[in-house]
Amino acid sequence: MRRMRAKFTRFARDENGAVVVDTLPVFFCVILIVLLILEIGISYYLSLGAHKAAQLGARIASTVGAVHEGVPAVNQVNYYHGRQGDFCFQPSGPDACTDPGGPWICDGSALSGSCDTAVFQQIIADMRRTYPRLSAEDVTIGYAYRRLGIVGGPFVPEINVTVATQSYQFVTLVLGPVVGSLQEDSPTQIGRVTASSFGEDLQSDG
Repeated sequence: MRRMRAKFTRFARDENGAVVVDTLPVFFCVILIVLLILEIGISYYLSLGAHKAAQLGARIASTVGAVHEGVPAVNQVNYYHGRQGDFCFQPSGPDACTDPGGPWICDGSALSGSCDTAVFQQIIADMRRTYPRLSAEDVTIGYAYRRLGIVGGPFVPEINVTVATQSYQFVTLVLGPVVGSLQEDSPTQIGRVTASSFGEDLQSDG
């Protein structure tokens, strides 16, 4: 018994390898933190890509033909107040152009017969240069009347391009339950983004 007690005492006092044992949990936590920082950077990059894609889509949509066939080609005169060549918006009086209605919307998840698929896909192809993971179902292009342009000149709507909510699964948050330090989470949602531009009026001087 005395011999066993002595061996147990020596074992209890032996600190060989203690540094390794103490370092492993800290090292694993540091790795998780580094991975989490990396994934936050990835999610920010995807969010920035969605914003840039929306901006590029709005710019491209302003230079090509309207996706929706209902968008007027010219500003119709208000015969009571307007004359050909007048600016549509009159700050000191009634508008010279007739409100054509709208908005006109083309949703990539359900393109109607009024939407030009070829033009829509052309815009999507340009947007993918900035955000390759983008699909046509994620994009909505809308046109709204903003009283710009001149009577009889090209219709100049506000163009809104929206990229739907994107998702990203944080791998670090899935690995977290292994060490009990983090909770498993559903995919992180990258919020919907919208960018606006105006159609180009090639006939007015302003």
